[in-house]
Amino acid sequence: MAYTFQTAAEISGIQEGFNLTTNMHHTDISQGQLGNCWVIAAVSAVAEHNAVTGDNQDIEQLFLDPIYTPGQPVPVQLYDNSGNGVVLYVPDSFPVDEQGMPCYATPKTSEDAWVMFLEAAFAMLYSGSTTELSFDSYQLLVGGPPARALLNITGPHVYDELCFEPSTGAWVVVSGTVYDDRRGQGEVEAEHVWHMIADAARDGEVLCCGTGGVEMVGQDNAATNGVAETHAYSITDVVEHEVGRLIYMRNPWGQNDQLLEQLQSMGAFVGEDGIIGMYWEQFLERFDYISIVNYIRGCSCLECTPAPCHDVGAGQDVQQEQQEQDGNCVDGCDNGCDGLDQQFNECVQVY
Repeated sequence: MAYTFQTAAEISGIQEGFNLTTNMHHTDISQGQLGNCWVIAAVSAVAEHNAVTGDNQDIEQLFLDPIYTPGQPVPVQLYDNSGNGVVLYVPDSFPVDEQGMPCYATPKTSEDAWVMFLEAAFAMLYSGSTTELSFDSYQLLVGGPPARALLNITGPHVYDELCFEPSTGAWVVVSGTVYDDRRGQGEVEAEHVWHMIADAARDGEVLCCGTGGVEMVGQDNAATNGVAETHAYSITDVVEHEVGRLIYMRNPWGQNDQLLEQLQSMGAFVGEDGIIGMYWEQFLERFDYISIVNYIRGCSCLECTPAPCHDVGAGQDVQQEQQEQDGNCVDGCDNGCDGLDQQFNECVQVY
């Protein structure tokens, strides 16, 4: 594929002085020609969280100086996989195809250029450069777990990862504060998973889900059951009605005609901009991965009881005592089995 580079002004028509954080919304985001749905779904999930809470703080604060000047880099802060903040100076230069269309994440309107800058910041983070962006940098984003992208966006909040294990028919649960600080918590049944995500959605937490992580096919493939294989989605709502339990998601592809007929034939709700809704039983037949960022809870024990907190150091006894009373831990939960981490790590790559 032949490609050249253009500025955000050339691509989207934004003018000098435009605030990139104006009117941010999760439907601004559409995955391009790159298997980085784990990044796009995570960005969409955080933006959806902001829309629900009425606070765009998480996304807006990533842009340290959001005022656009053509040809000048935009400073964006993300977090590495150990939870450390990294400032990336994103060049105003993005790959486009022969028709002048962005090769990767595409802004839907002239106000959505922030999506390109944030995707480019991810490419720079994983390439190890804070000032340079190349076409090859983007290729480092092919395939990955949404939980890691959520960490890169939100910093070291406590998170839960759940992965279905076909051999046992149960869900493996792993929690951590950063991606290299995971601790296994055991296996739970689908009923417990429902209550975990329903409580998280009610509390305004950030959720993603995925399909076929075990297969690792290397690209997003259309499936015959209405969803794509090895693909990540953001979860927009989890509700329980008289008619049953429903879960609503957004496909980072946006509206996809290839899957539309399959979704409608199974009785799924199909909305605009890639929004789909299905019954919990249908979800369990198709999805095998869920990620939750816990903004509200500091610790996530399966037993739902206060866990003993780690020693947080001299001078912080009052803070530790309060967190113990709240059932929250500074450094996560001790009720775990580290031996589950390797098993889980084999099933979270999505594209």
